[in-house]
Formats: sequence, structure tokens, C-alpha cells
Amino acid sequence: MIRSASWLRSAIRATAMAAGVGPGAAEAMADVMTEAHLRGVETHGIRRLGPYVRRVRAGGVDPGARPRVEAHGPLLLVDGCNGVGHLVGTVTADAVAAAAARHGVAVAWARNSNHFGFAGYYATRIASRGHVALVSSNGQVCVAPPGSGMPVLSNDPLAIAAPMGGDGFFELDMALSETSRARVVEAARRGEPIPPGWAVDRGGRPTRDPSKALAGALAPFGGPKGFALLLSVEMLTGVLGGGRYADQVVSKESSPDQGEGCVHLMLAIDVARVMPLEHFQERLQDMIRRFREVPTAGGAPARYPGQRRWELRRRRLAEGVPLDPGEVRELEDLARALGADLPPLDGAGPESQPSTT
Repeated sequence: MIRSASWLRSAIRATAMAAGVGPGAAEAMADVMTEAHLRGVETHGIRRLGPYVRRVRAGGVDPGARPRVEAHGPLLLVDGCNGVGHLVGTVTADAVAAAAARHGVAVAWARNSNHFGFAGYYATRIASRGHVALVSSNGQVCVAPPGSGMPVLSNDPLAIAAPMGGDGFFELDMALSETSRARVVEAARRGEPIPPGWAVDRGGRPTRDPSKALAGALAPFGGPKGFALLLSVEMLTGVLGGGRYADQVVSKESSPDQGEGCVHLMLAIDVARVMPLEHFQERLQDMIRRFREVPTAGGAPARYPGQRRWELRRRRLAEGVPLDPGEVRELEDLARALGADLPPLDGAGPESQPSTT
């Protein structure tokens, strides 16, 4: 099933607003979730809209909250006020980008927030202002220490982005677990086994059964070294950010009537303070060219972070976004139940207006 990005964005925004989400927060949700589909991150697309709406209607998220930004020179503290995570993330990204333009470098912590989608969106949003960006967040626990089946940490995403010139970005965006929990949930929904090494059962034993994995924990990527990195990122987000950390973060699934208390970390470096932006982009592209020229066993050159996402985005803006029919039906049913007016079907047409980053 193919829909244009503009149809998808309008449908998400209309449904969120019908659920009581304020216009600014609904716009932020629509932008982040649409970009997830454009870049092939479907785990953070419309399948999450229903759970987001349920948390709003259960009182776990304040749909009208507006984040408050407190500036201390290049250091920003943002109170998310238990608002929609996508809006908290967007406000924080724009604030830290503006602060970096003034000071050369800036860092922000947003606390008292909720799930904000995929971290790469905010990293490239900052990078589009001519900055190098780093973004991370903590969240619902799902990762256990090596040898254990008891989750104590989130799989804190780590995103690093830089402007390459044109409409593409260097975009690293990875969870610090072997996979995302959403992919395990999807495997369980389909009744399919998961690959070896992704997860462990409640007793800490490796499992390929997604149901046992959901009752147990995800494995940290890279074994003990990966878990050490995950601990370090949790220190930089939840602990240093002054919000909830580790298993203090509220589960958005088991306690939908409570705020999660997530902490987002965003760092921006103004490239122009280091060297001319065009010179940086030339150096970045030269670095990429050098490793892509190295022979590989398969013959295809190695990809750089973000290459697939932005090639896919260009194609989907032109040809339309492929959507799971079942997920579209769930969106339509949710909109109907809320009394939302969805935009007319437009098929697979080109996107007239590029979406924001």
C-alpha cells in the first residue's frame, strides 16, 4: 500500500489532534513519524501512534504541555513538563542548534520527557543548521547485563549526524543493544524466531523465541564492551541530566497512566567555528571516498552511515511511502474512533513539499 508523505503526515497530525494533542505537539509527532517511514525506520512509524494515543488518554502524557528552556550560556536545561516526547525533542534540538550558532558549541539536557521516536531525526535536524550533532536518550528498560536476564537499562540510542552538502547527511543512528525491542515485538506478532544473539530469556539464557525474549531482555551489542558503553551513555543522559535513570524510568507499556521521565541529551558543534562548512564537507566526502574505494570480497563498496536512509528518502518522496496494510487499517480505525477527518487518498504520487528535518 503506497501513500505520499504528505498524506501520511496529515493523517498522523489529524489523528493526534483528535486525541487531544496540541497542534504543535501533533505537528512534531507527524514530522518525526513520517520521517521514520521515509528513512526506512518503520519500527518508529504509525504502528506507535495507537500506543502514544492510549498514553495520552490514560493521563500518562500531558498533550498540551510546552517545554521550558533554561539557558546558562551554551548549556541548556529543558523541562519537558511530561509533554509529548516528539515536541520536547524538537524544541530541544532547535534550542541547542541556535545556542551553538551563538557560542560555537552547545549541549542540552531535556528531562521529564517521554519517548521521542528515533534519535536520528533530531541529530539531522541539528545538522541541517550547519552543525555536527550528537543525540541520545534513555527510556524504558529492556537490556540486561551480560549473563543476566533481568533488564536494568534502556537500549539508549546514539545518533551522530553531519551535513554532507545537498540533501543528504552522515547519519549514524543505532541502539546500544543487538536489536531494537520493536523488532522483537514484530517477530512475536508474526510468529517468527529471532536471530541468535539478539536476546536472552528470564534466566539469562540465549533464546530465539521472541515471547521468551520479551519476558527476558535484549542483549547489549558487543558483549561486555557494549554494555560498558551503554552504562556510560546512561550516565551522560539520566544521571548527569538530573532525571530518572536505569529502572527508575517508567515503563510506557505497563504504566501508561504515568510519565516515563526520559532524559534526552543533545550536543551541537558549529562547523564554521572550526573551518568553513564547505571545506568540512569536502573533507568528509573525501574520507568516505577513500574507504569506498577499498576492494571488498562481495565487490560492492562499503556504505557510510546514513547512505541507505537518504537514498531511500529521496526515492520515497518521489514514488510514495510503502505502508503495511494492517497498520494503515489500524490508523484508519483509530482515526474513526476519535472522530478525526483523514485526508483523501492520494495513491503513490510525488511529494510536492519536502518534509522538514
